[in-house]
Amino acid sequence: LLSAAFSTVTAAQVEGFVQALFETCTDTNKFKQHVGNFLIQLREFTSRDASDTLQQAAGNAPAQ
Repeated sequence: LLSAAFSTVTAAQVEGFVQALFETCTDTNKFKQHVGNFLIQLREFTSRDASDTLQQAAGNAPAQ
């Protein structure tokens, strides 16, 4: 379900995220930090994808 919702992450990343959710569920601070890190990772990938799309539309190669 998460892989379908977040196409910018791999199945291994989703699996690692979910596993860590269970591992950190007894420590609220660690749990919140882990979820926050995942959301930041999603935003970084989304921003990079948007940047690549804009560069391709402008006729430039995407930055690597």
